[in-house]
Amino acid sequence: MDLNNIVGLFKSDYLDTLKQAEQLGGVDLIATSPPYADARTYGMDCSFTDEDYQRLARGLWSALKPGGHALIN
Repeated sequence: MDLNNIVGLFKSDYLDTLKQAEQLGGVDLIATSPPYADARTYGMDCSFTDEDYQRLARGLWSALKPGGHALIN
């Protein structure tokens, strides 16, 4: 089985990645680990706000196929 034909990994801004997934027709599974209220910055000096979490939720919903799943760590 060639996993390159069934698995795709994207590394970019989360909103760009989710928009790309939506434009591809949606995905079956999304796994993500957003920053936790300044607990982690991932070396980028970033901080997620309530608005960021709302944008993430809307982006996940739009990027998933019907019956798809989102795993949020």
